[in-house]
Amino acid sequence: MFKYTKSELDTLALRKIKRKLIPVLKKTDKFDFEVAKSEVKNYLQTLMCFSESELKFIEKFNHKQYQPELLFDDKESIDRIKNHPMAIWKCRLTN
Repeated sequence: MFKYTKSELDTLALRKIKRKLIPVLKKTDKFDFEVAKSEVKNYLQTLMCFSESELKFIEKFNHKQYQPELLFDDKESIDRIKNHPMAIWKCRLTN
């Protein structure tokens, strides 16, 4: 199944944010770590609404089965992407 969970953001450490993000912000920028996490969670929740066929595609792809016909209905789109090199390469990788 799709591996992202909202709780993964809760494991993000403030020290990592201070080390990687804060140095690139302007001195006058205000950054509230907890507010940022909350906003990102809400935003991702709106993006991560998958249909049943999309979830099936993700599950099969995670098991190295590339089935673009689960995402597209028209033959032209399927024919264009069925031999997508990156998808085929990703499915050939070993765990």
